[in-house]
Amino acid sequence: MPIAVTPSGTSLGARVAGLDLAAPLDESGFREVEAIFHRHQVVAFEGQHLDEEEVIANIIVTMVGGQETTTNLIGNGMLTLARNPGALAQLRDDPDIIESAVEELLRYESPSQHTGRITPHDMVLGDKELKKGAAVMAVMAAGNRDPLRFPDPDRLDLLRTDNRHLAFGWAAHFCFGAPLARIEGQIAFNTLLRRLPGVALEPVKLEWRENLGLRGLKSLPVRFQQAVVPA
Repeated sequence: MPIAVTPSGTSLGARVAGLDLAAPLDESGFREVEAIFHRHQVVAFEGQHLDEEEVIANIIVTMVGGQETTTNLIGNGMLTLARNPGALAQLRDDPDIIESAVEELLRYESPSQHTGRITPHDMVLGDKELKKGAAVMAVMAAGNRDPLRFPDPDRLDLLRTDNRHLAFGWAAHFCFGAPLARIEGQIAFNTLLRRLPGVALEPVKLEWRENLGLRGLKSLPVRFQQAVVPA
């Protein structure tokens, strides 16, 4: 994926595969973006600094992880609840279960479906021999439905215990934004269920975004009753 950064006057152009990811910025906005780039560039690991492409790649990952995946968590979660009215009523009537509910929604319909890795050395994974430097695709969504790890994995259980899912990755690559995403999901689901009584899916065909890695809807048409405002 070709990546290039072109600072020009008071604008910053970030291009990924030919897409312009930044609009012109005013002076204060440019200083803020410039500061973000500087913080990434001064970070060192074992004496090595990030080069320009690595800085841009990390900023893009942060941007996508902070917006796209949380948006999909909320959209996929509302779709799952609407398709499981018993679970929707359970959460609406007992909002205190929101923490375990969000974990189950993350497991059940993972916003991030897979991730790529490079093997650091020769190894055997399962019954496959992998050479050093081989590209490996880890499908977290499949792991989240693994019957050896999760009893009855295709059943939505908002009170599921020992729910160590892979929606945020694992180990050194665990999502550093997970605490924020969890809080955003908890606030969003409880607020939507409180403010949209009788929320249900509209009888239309749903359209998913054309992205194998990030699972999310283009839109989620729903109907709901008008909330009664206390006098």
